[in-house]
Parts: sequence; structure tokens; C-alpha cells
Amino acid sequence: MKVRSLMVSAALAVGAVASIPAQATNNTGGNEIIVALVDTGVRATHQEFNYGGATSTTDQFVGWWDFSSDTTPALLPTPGQTWDPRVADPFDGHGHGTATASAAVGLNAVGPTFKQPSFAPGFKLAVAKVGSSAGAINGDLFEAVKWAVDSVKADVVSISIGVTIQGVLPVPSFFIDVDEAITYARSKGVLVIVSNGNGFLNAGVPGDPGWANPYSNNSAFSIGGSGGTATPYSITTDPEVAAAFTQRLASKTSNTAYVNISGTSFSAPLVAGMAAKLMSIAVANGQDSSPAYIETLLKYLARDTNTPPTFEGYGILDAASFAAGPAHAAAGTLPGRPNPDPNLVYVETFANGMRDLWSEKGDSFGGISQLHPTSVDPGTGQGVFGPSAPTGLSECEVYSISTTAGQSVTVTLTYTPTGPEQDIDLYAFQGSGPSFVGDVTRSAGGTGATETFTFTAEGGTYSIVAVGWLIALDQPYSITTNASETFAGDDYYVSTHSAGLF
Repeated sequence: MKVRSLMVSAALAVGAVASIPAQATNNTGGNEIIVALVDTGVRATHQEFNYGGATSTTDQFVGWWDFSSDTTPALLPTPGQTWDPRVADPFDGHGHGTATASAAVGLNAVGPTFKQPSFAPGFKLAVAKVGSSAGAINGDLFEAVKWAVDSVKADVVSISIGVTIQGVLPVPSFFIDVDEAITYARSKGVLVIVSNGNGFLNAGVPGDPGWANPYSNNSAFSIGGSGGTATPYSITTDPEVAAAFTQRLASKTSNTAYVNISGTSFSAPLVAGMAAKLMSIAVANGQDSSPAYIETLLKYLARDTNTPPTFEGYGILDAASFAAGPAHAAAGTLPGRPNPDPNLVYVETFANGMRDLWSEKGDSFGGISQLHPTSVDPGTGQGVFGPSAPTGLSECEVYSISTTAGQSVTVTLTYTPTGPEQDIDLYAFQGSGPSFVGDVTRSAGGTGATETFTFTAEGGTYSIVAVGWLIALDQPYSITTNASETFAGDDYYVSTHSAGLF
């Protein structure tokens, strides 16, 4: 089993910076900053990484654990355990994690015109694998983050969840796990950086806020995507900063392969590398290296364009805007900001105020609270979708059906659109919310189409979920099924990077 090498150094000297309160950091062992990636794994032998094998204590890798279903039997780490004993070498059957890791701490083995340079090349790296080779996120996210914080002693955690998810459930159990993990990590002095989604309906256009910032976990630092000079705006609504959306990064296909890839999944680890670099400089100079200071410094370094803060937050972080960061980190200072600062007013006041509005208040189904009264007749399958939540969240109506093994179940939803572009899709999940255990089937007809599917049940409870997209006007609908059906509750679909539920 690999054991992370101990780092010996003087204790940190935390200095007061501007109005930021002093805050603990997780770096109690020395000035080697550790970045943890919660993703689909990593091809450790790629030339972008320094990997000496499972027994090396001097290479770049300080932690590796497979929380996904790729490695069996399932095994959670015990406290202090940093290396997965079931499979020695870190791997990535999907490729997403290899790309994000190279964005954060890649060695920049090739020139900057060929590969997006990381800002913390060669920094210590831990990988919590929560995604399978098929791209489904099925690992325990809370346990993965807790492992990175408590056992690995990571200083920065980067989470780019969404691109590889084949099915984000229309209940917030997934979101709640991430939310709790982020809050826990920040309480332990760890900076958690999250990607904020790929725009409305994953289409790469502004409008959909993703899961990170609209729910406004104040412990998370959410990153949107910038198109660069040609399209200098974030494609995501309500990030805190934006960074490069399209990058050329390491590919898992060989040790020297690279791939052009797009998404805020890659914007986030790029900023994680920036954060790690600034932390290391602050520690080396006896300055404040806390998450509060580093996050604020990055926000203030971001280049404010003429784009409204709804699309870029404080602005864009790139090599040019980051250039002044090391000097500030060494001195414990911050760049000046306009007073009043409209970006700060929006990002820190309005966006963060959405947390209470979209939190778990008054919803018997256990999900995000409705912004409208429930309007469903539980006995008949008749209901009405109210308007979708602000900035693109989509309402769900959830029904529970009881089945017998081998039963052929047919579900049909009919409606007549009351407004342009209004659409309803129909999904079946095994189990009952908020703990669905698997997706079964879907019907995704066009606007105004009858939605129907038939599946053979294994017996037990299934959840039938009707999702209303872009509902502007009250939309009546009717669901019929040959199974025993009851109304379970209504909710909002937590839209992330994936296009559709599955």
C-alpha cells in the first residue's frame, strides 16, 4: 500500500488580509499543496504526470481510491487510508478525469500551443474516482470528498460532475450529497472548486445556471466557461468567475495522446491549479493561504469585461489576468476593485440569495421547494405544470407505481401545449424517490407529442417522472397507466452538464 510522504515545515503564519477573516487551512504538514480531483479516475502513466508506481512515496501522486463500481468488491477507505489496495495503479476508463487532472496539475510536457498549460504543473495530486468507465457517476461523493479532506489532507478539491453523468435524477439527492460534502470540506479549511454547467439544456448557450451557484453553497467556488476572444462571455448563468471552456488536454487513450475537449468541467480544474499555485506562494511567504483569501484573490484577479456578471461573475481568469496573482499572494494583498462593485453586488448578494429560495423547504417529497402550489389530482393522474423556476430549472411531477414481476407496464402522458416551445418528457426509474436505484426507460417526443413507453417490470415500486421543459404558461396534462399508480410529489429537475435525464 502506498503511503503519502510526510512533509516537514514550519507552521503557517496566517496574516489578516483586507476584510477577510482569518480562516484555518488544511495544510498542516508543510508547503506542498495537494490538489484532489473527484472524477472518473486518471491515466497516471500519461506523460503529463509524474508517477513512480504504487509503492513510490516521492512522485506526484499522494492518494488514489476507486469509489465507483469499476472495482469490486466495493470498499470504502478507513480513516487515514490513502491508497486503494484492490487496484494499485490509478486508471481512467472514461477519459474525463485524465483531462481534468492535466488541466489542474499537468506537467505541461508539450508546448502551450499544443496543450492548455496548467498553472500548477507537477503539484501533488490525489484522485477520488467516482465515475465508471461507462461515464456514470455511481461512487459515494460525500465519502470521496471526506477521504480527500481527512485522509489525503488535500488543500484544493476540484469537482467537475455532470459531463459524464448519464442520468441526473430529477430529485436533489445527488445535489444534497455534493452540497453536504462541499460544506464539510470548507469547514475543514479546504477550497472546493466546482464546474457550473454547460449552459441552458447543455446546449452551450447562456441561460441554465447549473447546480453549483444558483443553489449558492457559499462554501463552493463555482466556475463558468469563457469562449475567449471570439465570444468573451460565459456560457453559464451565474458563475463566480469564468475560465477557458475549450482546451487541449491529456487523453486516456495513450501515454502521449491529447484531445480537444470542451466544457466547464475543464474550466474548474484550470482554476484549481491557479488556486494551488497561489496557496503555495502564500505558504512559502508566511501569508494567509486560507480558502477565503485565495478565492477572493482569484475573484479580484478576474478580468471584468463588458459582459453582465450574470454570465461571467467577477470576470475571466486566464494567463493574463492571473499574472498579478503571485505577487499579491506573496504579499498577502488584494487587487483593487471598483467601489461600488456591481459584480460583487450581483454574485455575492443576488446569486447567493437563491439558496434559500431553492432549498429543501416545505417539500414533502424531499426535494427543492416549489415556487408554486402543487396542482395535481393524485387519484386521476391529472395535473398542471406551473411555470419553470427562474433561469431554466424544469419542474417534475413524480408518481409511484406498484408492479409485479414480469408485468408489462405501459404509461402514457397526453397534453396540448398552452404556449410555444412547451414540452413534457416522461421517464421511468426503478425504486422510489429520492433514492432511485436505476433508470429504466424514457419517452422524449417533440413539443405537443404524446409521451408513452412500455417496459417489463421486475416487481416492486417504480417512479414515473414527468418533466416539464421551458414551461411559461400553466400546462395541464394527463397520465394513464395499467399499473397501480399514486402521486408521490413534485420537484425541480437539477439540471447539470448532461443533456436530458439519461
